[in-house]
Amino acid sequence: MHSITKLATLALLCLLNVNCAKNETDGTISISVASLKFSAAGESRTITISATSDWSSEHPEWITLSQETGKGDGSRHEVLVTAARNDGEARKGELTITLDGGRSCALSLTQDESSETTLSGKNFIVCANSMVYYGGLVEYGSQGQEDKGMFYKMLADKGFSDFKIIDCTYGNHQLSDYTAAGCNTPHKDCPGVGVDLLKGLDLASFDYVIISEAGNDNSNFYEDAMALFTRFTSVNPNVKLVYINHVYSVYKDHKNILSRLGKLHEAGVTIVNCGQLAYDIYTGAVTVPGGAVKYKDRYTFCNHKGSDTHHPNPLMGYIMTQMLYCAISGDKTSDPDWSNLIKRCRYSSNPISYVDYYSTYYTTPADVPYMDVIDNQAEMKGIQELIPGYVDKI
Repeated sequence: MHSITKLATLALLCLLNVNCAKNETDGTISISVASLKFSAAGESRTITISATSDWSSEHPEWITLSQETGKGDGSRHEVLVTAARNDGEARKGELTITLDGGRSCALSLTQDESSETTLSGKNFIVCANSMVYYGGLVEYGSQGQEDKGMFYKMLADKGFSDFKIIDCTYGNHQLSDYTAAGCNTPHKDCPGVGVDLLKGLDLASFDYVIISEAGNDNSNFYEDAMALFTRFTSVNPNVKLVYINHVYSVYKDHKNILSRLGKLHEAGVTIVNCGQLAYDIYTGAVTVPGGAVKYKDRYTFCNHKGSDTHHPNPLMGYIMTQMLYCAISGDKTSDPDWSNLIKRCRYSSNPISYVDYYSTYYTTPADVPYMDVIDNQAEMKGIQELIPGYVDKI
């Protein structure tokens, strides 16, 4: 063990050259490590520098030092080395410490590539129904057109640009209605044979296809989902596929859907399991970090108006939107301005403002109104900390 420690110490000791000890006027320098590796998120590492003459430093622009120069008194100086956030490919460089006499010593620097994906310039399409648009992820009424609902506003707030979101959400429609076969089947809300909900759209132009099943336990769920996805993958093999699992399927225990989420994921589909998160919160299966709200039922996340005890409310819509963003971007950080984002969106099948939503869709009051959670900074922060763990949670 002693020999291993000795070798490790020698490996970490960086000298100017083998002759430096013989010619002390040239100066000597040692650095406590031979290399530093940083995560893509950006972080700091502490090194120790010891030199016998004054020194200066050189390093890449993505590195900062707590001390750029130092005195050569032979004592040990701790220096904090900080790597900035990396939004691109893996990178490397060197930190060079140079003595006044010209001699130098360098340690290698590396940083992981970003796990996040830029969404600027991307095209999205949302093929779903009221289980999505009620919560405001997209705004109902822009079927087949560009949408500027909550998802759009979140991407804009995050600094992305030149992206486009096409809303193809239709009330009372399920995934089969979007398939090639479904286009040839009459529907009570779209009378006549040959109604294609994707008609006129360039399916090859989309980078992301986001879908969600209606509020029924469809026995043909997996086949319908894949048939819909195939309409896009057949013309663009690189398109990314996403399925949103809403809370109604979870609390109604839609086995045909829940039991096939894993198979869908194996087929390359990202699962946004926001419904499971909401269900786990209000049943107490998971504790919100730093939270203190005592949830009693699903109405913190769903409407409570007559028979409508299933549509997502603005809080549920935000969780859905934030999880979707996390899933496709890799950015796991909380939205610092969630309250303003939620309150400037419009909701439901007859889009109304945030301030009008509760009085319209809660004829039976909720024990824990969603507004109490949205206005609770600690609770919202804790919920958002849970969100990354429910991406692809089957």
